[in-house]
Amino acid sequence: MTAWLGSMGAQAVGIDTAVEKIKFAKYVIEGLNLRKKVFYVIASACNLPFRNELFDTALSLDVIEHISNDFEVASEASRVLKLKGVFILTTTCLKQRYGFRSAVELAQSLGHVRKGYTFETLKVLLDCQGLQLVAIKFWLKRFAAKVFNFHFRFLWERQAKPNLALAALLFPFMCFLVRLDEIFYANYPGNEFVLKAIKSNQQGVNE
Repeated sequence: MTAWLGSMGAQAVGIDTAVEKIKFAKYVIEGLNLRKKVFYVIASACNLPFRNELFDTALSLDVIEHISNDFEVASEASRVLKLKGVFILTTTCLKQRYGFRSAVELAQSLGHVRKGYTFETLKVLLDCQGLQLVAIKFWLKRFAAKVFNFHFRFLWERQAKPNLALAALLFPFMCFLVRLDEIFYANYPGNEFVLKAIKSNQQGVNE
């Protein structure tokens, strides 16, 4: 995502607690000649090493279901966002549909610390940090969920280089299936929330 944002002209900063992942991300960015646009920092989403109100947009893409203190993640995102800044959040729905993986499988294989979220719990999480929900969508519906299952069960989890290469090649196909889901299942819930919120006040900012 950071590479894509950089290629579109944005200045992006990615964080991770894993040193090896940061090293690999930097290697990719060097290869794409985006080192002046994209930067990486070893840091936790619960303790961002950035000053208050620095960013126009913050992305938390499938992160909070891996972190015990999810309210701290939202608090830190709010703190580093400018007033009227945009917060994009994706995370797992509590109720999994379309034959998707069970909550137990998700926890065991993907490192989730909770089964998922309801809309109500996510709204509370955002409201408490001065983040006003302005849009909600779902993804990983019927078509995309099937490919996603295959993607992780038979390719990603085995970590072999040929499997990872095939997983990367499948990703554009999954994006196409997401489009099909939007056509045939536009008004149906999915397996993941996609939320957009706006920082509406100073709540959640720690001086």
